[in-house]
Amino acid sequence: MRPTPRLLIVALLCLGTSAVTLVGPTWIPVWQWSVVGCLALVGFDLLSIYRAAQPALERRVDSSLPQGVWRAVELTLSNATQRTQRLRVFDFPPESANYRHLPIEVTLLPGQKALQSYEIFPRERGVGQFQPAQVMLLSPLTFWQRSLR
Repeated sequence: MRPTPRLLIVALLCLGTSAVTLVGPTWIPVWQWSVVGCLALVGFDLLSIYRAAQPALERRVDSSLPQGVWRAVELTLSNATQRTQRLRVFDFPPESANYRHLPIEVTLLPGQKALQSYEIFPRERGVGQFQPAQVMLLSPLTFWQRSLR
């Protein structure tokens, strides 16, 4: 679990609300409730990503990739949950290949499948090994991201 820059903005806004306490002690409850509200939102967002199910990912690529030719790699992402999932996917093609159109960002509605593709350009002959793709799941309020491998 990692915080996103959006969480930093919320933390700075929460800290900024402490300036109202300089106006007078009667504003302290306003500041306290704003801090409680921010913490509740961030906590809810953290809990929702912690309990989120991993989306299914399937990679399809030709069994033979000619050297020096751009070829498509297809990724099928499936959301079997009852919640919308925002994903950032980075696939790891063989080190001897260039790639373009990565990372892939996609929003999957409940029960939805998405077919996404990117291209690779093998520079060398031989057997190339794909590593497992990394899927970053964004929390509903996008305060957190969770890495799924």
